[in-house]
Amino acid sequence: MTTVFTQESIFEGALQVHPQIFGNVELLTDSELNWDVCSVPLNAAIAYPITAELYDKITSQLSIELYVAISEFQAENSMKLMLSSMWGSGIALGEVVDETGAEKIFFRYHNGESFINVGVEENHMTERVNTGKWTHIVATYDSRNARVYVNGKLVACGGDKRYGGTPQEILYPAPPNQYICIGGEASGGELNPETDINMKIAYAKIYNEVLSEEEIHECYEKRNT
Repeated sequence: MTTVFTQESIFEGALQVHPQIFGNVELLTDSELNWDVCSVPLNAAIAYPITAELYDKITSQLSIELYVAISEFQAENSMKLMLSSMWGSGIALGEVVDETGAEKIFFRYHNGESFINVGVEENHMTERVNTGKWTHIVATYDSRNARVYVNGKLVACGGDKRYGGTPQEILYPAPPNQYICIGGEASGGELNPETDINMKIAYAKIYNEVLSEEEIHECYEKRNT
């Protein structure tokens, strides 16, 4: 597994790039995990400037791994983003609450023509994720389909069927909007309040390959080590 992006505390990882901090982001020791994690409340985010060279490595294949604890119930039908490079295009991994009140983890990507949401309609999760408990989440994309795993289990799979399974590359934002943002959307010195999420995050990783189910299960088993 080759990692191209890692966020483990406020100023570490992410190819040693100093991030832009929005709002009251704090580093604190979590009593359950017994190690330092980032607290990213509402109206706060961590935005890492990332080069086009890195984007080129993950346009056709990628995996995103998060270990997060969402702190409170989200607003109905709102998409709250845990990690994104969107701001008009790119990728996003977050939570949405449907019309029944069920909380669902979703992956969103832009294929050059439109946003594709995976895990909104077809997500068949039965357990709530928004309880403040630590949750392991992985999303993968292989140029045709995206998959979402929660606590080592596949919960959603989909893609854009209009293209008949033709490989598609993910569209990423043009400069100066090339950021990997933890806790919502951010660019140009601004936050998008509609995507804010209140959470704690132990780590975020992006791989330039599609992790297998065995590798994802291995990551889940090692999440606390």
